[in-house]
Amino acid sequence: MAPKKDALAKGGKKRRMDSEGGQGSGGNLEPNWTIHRSNRYLFRDIVAYENYAGSFINRKITECYRFDKSVVTFSQPEDDKVIAYVKHWGWEPIVTCFEPYTQLLTRTFYANIKTSDEPFMITSWVGGKEIVLSLNNVAEWLGVENDGEETYPLRSWPLYADGTSNDYKKWFDRNYISGSSIYASHLPSLHRLLFLFINNILMPKATIKTNLEWGPMYFLRHLIQLDGKRINIPYFFLRHINGAFSTTNHSLPYAHLIHKIIRLNGIQLPEDAEVSFPTNLVDHLTRIGWVYGHSESGLRRYEPDARAINQWINHQEALPNQYWDPEEEVAPAQPQPQPQPQYVPQAGEFVPPQGQEAQMMWLCQQMYAQNLEIQRNHQATQKRFDNLEKGQMSIRKQMRAHARALNTLDEAQSSLSNRFIKQYGPSGSPPRARENLVEEEDLDDEEEELEGDGEEEVPDAPNDPMNDE
Repeated sequence: MAPKKDALAKGGKKRRMDSEGGQGSGGNLEPNWTIHRSNRYLFRDIVAYENYAGSFINRKITECYRFDKSVVTFSQPEDDKVIAYVKHWGWEPIVTCFEPYTQLLTRTFYANIKTSDEPFMITSWVGGKEIVLSLNNVAEWLGVENDGEETYPLRSWPLYADGTSNDYKKWFDRNYISGSSIYASHLPSLHRLLFLFINNILMPKATIKTNLEWGPMYFLRHLIQLDGKRINIPYFFLRHINGAFSTTNHSLPYAHLIHKIIRLNGIQLPEDAEVSFPTNLVDHLTRIGWVYGHSESGLRRYEPDARAINQWINHQEALPNQYWDPEEEVAPAQPQPQPQPQYVPQAGEFVPPQGQEAQMMWLCQQMYAQNLEIQRNHQATQKRFDNLEKGQMSIRKQMRAHARALNTLDEAQSSLSNRFIKQYGPSGSPPRARENLVEEEDLDDEEEELEGDGEEEVPDAPNDPMNDE
């Protein structure tokens, strides 16, 4: 038993050395930015360190964006509408967030995450302390309301949507064809800017796409309408963070918002760490349908490009999705023709079709029916002929079997006669050999010919005149 005690003593000594190499979770933790399995300032336990080393050490961080309205102005009425859209959901603190962030804290934050379903919350470990991200805490730290529809339309279509996904696509494109894609490039300049707010800030992803997927399309429609549907931003924030664990290739979103939460919990940024800042979407306006204009206020002024759609949405009686000319003339409804009395034929009376096209169609149908009947008769005749040949072959096989039996009987009789003559002497003429009823070589040739005939290709059926028509 002594060796086991020594092994336990060595294991305890190894654990004490690990604890001394970093910092234990029970002491007063000092800032320590060294990546080590026992560093409890960065990792809550060994599992968190293994998560970091195995899944997050090289994970890509999604680029962060913001929109600083204080450095730019727009022409009217776009300027007032941008402000109204930002205030409608109460998400201005998220849209304008300019928090610096580091790759180290972002990745260790995700490596320490634990998720709870009841109640729904996320906990992480930063700077030697646990941060509880409940819906109320996230709403307080980000400056938004914990209210609205709890939906995450990146995985499934929202339950409380005003129709199907195809209905929403037709809302953006009334000529939409089911199964095709629609893109933000055909939207007016103002709505393309709102698309960036949603696609780049609210639901950031590794690759910025321009096609209207479920999530951006669902949010964008209700934001354009300024209707009563509100989105629970804290709920979506936590769900999108949790989505980083769905695959190992999922980029890590909300780095700047996470650092804002970290700062509000009294944790400083790592010393000598490379700091990044969110990209201002104002620098991308000329790529999404805005042109630089003249301003007397000293601010950069932008106005929509010369596309007609930018004028259509500002029409006096324009719909929220006025993506077509409101002045276009709609073709008047054509009067419905009055039903004409029709001749009712008597029983058994043939009524020829009326009109040249109808008559031609009727003749084609008759010809096609006759071709089908001829084809069916030909196939039936061919089948009967094949059956007859098979029957004849069966009879010939039986005859050959009988001939073989008779030959065998003759050979046995001849052998018996030879033995009798040998023993008693000849007493008469020997029996005459019986001729074959069927020559086997001829029968084999007929079988080969019959099998060869069965492999011949059946001629194609006549063309369908209906298809040619």
